[in-house]
Amino acid sequence: MMKRKLEKLLGAAKEKPLALLLAAAAVILLLPSGGADGETEPAAVTAGAEQELSYSVEREEERLCSVLEAMDGVGRARVLLSVGSTPTRELALSDGEAVVVSAGSGKQEAVEQGYSYPEYLGAVVVCSGAGDAAVRLRVLDAVSAFTGLGASDIQVLEMKE
Repeated sequence: MMKRKLEKLLGAAKEKPLALLLAAAAVILLLPSGGADGETEPAAVTAGAEQELSYSVEREEERLCSVLEAMDGVGRARVLLSVGSTPTRELALSDGEAVVVSAGSGKQEAVEQGYSYPEYLGAVVVCSGAGDAAVRLRVLDAVSAFTGLGASDIQVLEMKE
């Protein structure tokens, strides 16, 4: 009898593999976490422990710089961003230890709950159009929108030629 049910289930899996995958995911999500109070807590792990986070201050500076240089009146620009910490991965915990799953070929990986990216502390923009007050204001607004910083934490300076 059990063999027949298993054959029926496998036949259904061949016909509707997505439905089986969704059902398996639902079952996994409904399993208890095994923690003392039934909840998992994130554990902060510094970047680079197992894999490099995709965040890079230099890459963010380049992205912001390219946007500023595309703005009318800005001309050439250089950007320096100050951050308060390094990026961290938040891992799922069970009984105080990281939850680990099989990654195939005998490898195991920790289950990630998310990432914490650094908070911006300040920004300096040097651009050739900063001598114009209207350009300076537009640059200030753009940097504020990108970083979430207030005007007092952003300096926009004229670039020497």
